[in-house]
Amino acid sequence: MSAYRDTSLLLRRRAEALRARAELTAALPSLHRVYARRWSRAVGGGVGTFGALCVAALALANALGSPGFPLETLTQLLLGSVVAAVGAALAARAAFSLYRSGFSRLAALPELQGELAADLGRLDAANPWPEKERALGRLELASTALPLIAASLLAPLTLHWIVATVSGAHNYGDWILISLAIVGHAHLVLALMSGLYARKLRKTSTEDLAVAPVHRPWIWALGITVLAAAIPGAILLLVPPLLTLVTGALFIPAAFLWIRHRVVQERLAMGAAEAATSRVRVDADEIEPTLEAAPEEPRIDAAARADAAAHAAEVEAEVEAGARAPGSRRAALAIS
Repeated sequence: MSAYRDTSLLLRRRAEALRARAELTAALPSLHRVYARRWSRAVGGGVGTFGALCVAALALANALGSPGFPLETLTQLLLGSVVAAVGAALAARAAFSLYRSGFSRLAALPELQGELAADLGRLDAANPWPEKERALGRLELASTALPLIAASLLAPLTLHWIVATVSGAHNYGDWILISLAIVGHAHLVLALMSGLYARKLRKTSTEDLAVAPVHRPWIWALGITVLAAAIPGAILLLVPPLLTLVTGALFIPAAFLWIRHRVVQERLAMGAAEAATSRVRVDADEIEPTLEAAPEEPRIDAAARADAAAHAAEVEAEVEAGARAPGSRRAALAIS
């Protein structure tokens, strides 16, 4: 027997919780794709950033008089960092796409304990969406900042290597040393601008992001980077800032617009799942409430009910007859 006086509200809440879980289960494939993509970008960006720092450290060691290695090592480390970043991103995407049980697992509904208020609270807290939202939200900043920072550090020198290879130039390691010495700080400025943009994306709601200027962030980042390159470049006939402008224009707009597009699309998928789980309502007529029988009242059988009804009808008829007869008001009152 139920421990509740009236279980209609509890049953409705439990039915809503079950329906919300069903709606979220239907949305889990799209959410899992968001999860895998964010991990992929975070891992690939992290590996690329680490590789770029290794290139800078090796170049700095060479500048400080510790050559101990051929300059071709810088080129190999640069290209190896790019390959490792792309490979790590693809491997992480494949791994998280195949391993679905972790993210897709839903906690079981709590067992009811027989206390109405406490059980209602347990059912309200059993909505699985907030847990998935937190898991995805924790990855958003890393999945936007790290790939942008890695691109800021690796893309310029990689593009220069492509040009040098096509033109038949040799000793690209020397170019890496010269580039880092003259405009290395511009790479760091662009990395900083990328991190700030990722942080701004994280703090901006999807609605505000949809109406925000699309091109202003990358234009601002490119402009600040070119200005940074012009600090020593003014004494070199402005060649470094011009080269920075041309190089940055080849990848900064694409990187910033791509990461913005990915954030918007992933948030839309998350918003659809949230709406599907938070707007679940079950009407009272869709469930069959059960009432705990309070101390049972004495039951009246059908014959007793018929006798009582007949007696009530006779009394009512006598009252009406007395009311129509003159001088019988007192008798009618006595009967009633």
